[in-house]
Amino acid sequence: MKLLSPIQYEYGNLKIGGGGFVTGITFHPTDSKTLYIRTDIGGIYRYDFDKSTWVYLADKVTADDPAQTYPLAIALVENDPNKLFFTCGDKRSNYICISDDKGENIIQKALPCSVHGNEVGRATGDRLIYKNGRLYFGSQTAGIIYSEDMGESWQSIDLFGEKNISLIWTDSEGKLFIAGCSGEANSPDGVTRGHTLYCSTDGLKSFVPLTAPDPVKYENSSYYGFVPQRITSDSRYIYITFASSGEVFYGGMGAYACDTGSLSGGKVYRYRIENGVTVFDKDITPKDHIPCGYSGICSNGKMLLLSTVCRKNGGDIIYTSTDSGESWKIIMNRLEYSRFDWNIPYMKPRYNGGGNCVHWISDIKLSPFDSDTALFNTGTGLFMITGLASGDVLVKPFCEGIEETVHLNVYTTPHGRNRIIDIIGDLGGFAFEDYDSECENSFANENGDRYITCLNADLTLSDPEYIVATPRGNWTGKTKGGLILSKDCGSTWERLPMPRGISEFIDQKLDNIEKPNVDSGWTAISADGKRIMWAVAGGRGFSNKAVCYTDDEGKTWQKSIFTDSSGNLADEHNVKIFSDYYNSDFFSP
Repeated sequence: MKLLSPIQYEYGNLKIGGGGFVTGITFHPTDSKTLYIRTDIGGIYRYDFDKSTWVYLADKVTADDPAQTYPLAIALVENDPNKLFFTCGDKRSNYICISDDKGENIIQKALPCSVHGNEVGRATGDRLIYKNGRLYFGSQTAGIIYSEDMGESWQSIDLFGEKNISLIWTDSEGKLFIAGCSGEANSPDGVTRGHTLYCSTDGLKSFVPLTAPDPVKYENSSYYGFVPQRITSDSRYIYITFASSGEVFYGGMGAYACDTGSLSGGKVYRYRIENGVTVFDKDITPKDHIPCGYSGICSNGKMLLLSTVCRKNGGDIIYTSTDSGESWKIIMNRLEYSRFDWNIPYMKPRYNGGGNCVHWISDIKLSPFDSDTALFNTGTGLFMITGLASGDVLVKPFCEGIEETVHLNVYTTPHGRNRIIDIIGDLGGFAFEDYDSECENSFANENGDRYITCLNADLTLSDPEYIVATPRGNWTGKTKGGLILSKDCGSTWERLPMPRGISEFIDQKLDNIEKPNVDSGWTAISADGKRIMWAVAGGRGFSNKAVCYTDDEGKTWQKSIFTDSSGNLADEHNVKIFSDYYNSDFFSP
């Protein structure tokens, strides 16, 4: 018997560009070539200044222990740019991670508390500090803890019983310490937050409340009260941003950042030091009457940068101030005030309802080494601002090497146009033809407006250019979820008519699908391409009582009937439908 030679495969990456939530930015204070970002599900990246790309530091993670892909906080050492600390976890495995070579090699040590870098509140900070030989961590579940032996053992610091910490900060000498929290432990009624900002001047032996905004009962808010989001300082002042939760769908009172997708209000407070004590100085909140939180804030001593977060009906704003917040100048609002370089195709305004895809700006950092440049995070990657000093402001994605997307399904065409169809959470999908470049936005309607989060697609071997997919409608409402069909291998799409009138149960699900960002279901197409089946979702799960099919591309629909082995109607259960690639009469649930 003659053995066939093994096929030599060459693997590479399909470039999306950004695509996920960058939750924090960390410049090294003294080394101009050390810069990190953390992400919610994609681990930590370090920027390679020589190669102008981001380097992924979680490439040794395994499926058995994915904790490093969920980082919550980063700390650096001022006099040692090679040292890196970060906390991470998925609640089952929780670590303090230590590296002596900028993340090339990482040692994990168990933390005594539950951590998750992709849970509500993940975008505030910073929560990890290395100062005078001690590591301090503001955890989500155990309050403030500290270690004097590089994470081998930990001790607790009581903050009036508060367990969910939003930020910790210390001055350059490590004498003044400020902590923010959710206010959950001291809530008077389970709806109004207790005090959320505290200060220590005695080496963390005791804390005293620091002036914070009084709770406001905003309309349609689930919880009342402001939680500290970010903190910065200069030689004169300390600045803290606050946000108040809007309608909270999950996470309870612990949902205090942009993770809820809805914030009702925000404040920016300025503090000063008097006789070694921190005192409230002034409310310097910009006069913006559209409800939003405030989060990202940074200072280089001459300039102050500030961002809104989850600003309703218009997108987030970036402000600058050269008088310590006495007055503010807008440098980015929608597509105004700045020039833009959309160097990643799917981020272009014409694919995003004619608007700016920037959202969830929870962190913004001025470069310590270039007063002209700053970085800010978004829910779809990292962005750079240049021209701050000159006033000719340019905003552009800064995502080379960042690939933090969730790939739900991938398909290849067996013949015809050689394409890879990539179905992606949040971003929808891409039909790649040039595997070396970012794909132009392809899962869009006739106006170029992008669909998001297709749970699946299906195609036939006989005609792989004929593809059906199940997307959600996007956040802007420019597209609506449902079932979409392409006859040109994913280049263009049409939305099929909805199967209304089949049953009240299905109609209710269809009503929900028409709302932004709601799962539309699961689809399958027969081998000959003549029958399309759809397990309608309208939210989580696919019910066998909401499966239907069409033989004329949605002009008419029929309801599928599920029976047990005895021919009786089956009880309701979750179901996905799959087609056979060769037998047109066979579908399998």
